[in-house]
Amino acid sequence: MAKKEDDEEIVLPELSEKDFLNSEMHKGKAYIISYMIGIGVGFLSGFLESKGLAVLSYLLGFVFAIILPYLIKYAKLNIDRKNLAYDIIVFLASWITFWIVALNPPFF
Repeated sequence: MAKKEDDEEIVLPELSEKDFLNSEMHKGKAYIISYMIGIGVGFLSGFLESKGLAVLSYLLGFVFAIILPYLIKYAKLNIDRKNLAYDIIVFLASWITFWIVALNPPFF
């Protein structure tokens, strides 16, 4: 038979509601900034590719993906490393989406 272990009481740390809400507001603002930059860069990439500068449009998207964490820190948003990865994913998804939309005939 298995030995019974003594039940130990689990002590949970105190949750600071103000710090939690502050960090969630920073995450939300960072997602919005990433999405808006992705929209702008996506349309700009589509415009550049329609003018024959496809390589420049690729580079533009990847350069903005690299400097996005610096832009978020410049906006004075305290984001941890894991959430910066999510912001980059949001940027890349919106960039590719709006780049494809911009390549369709009604735009450029």
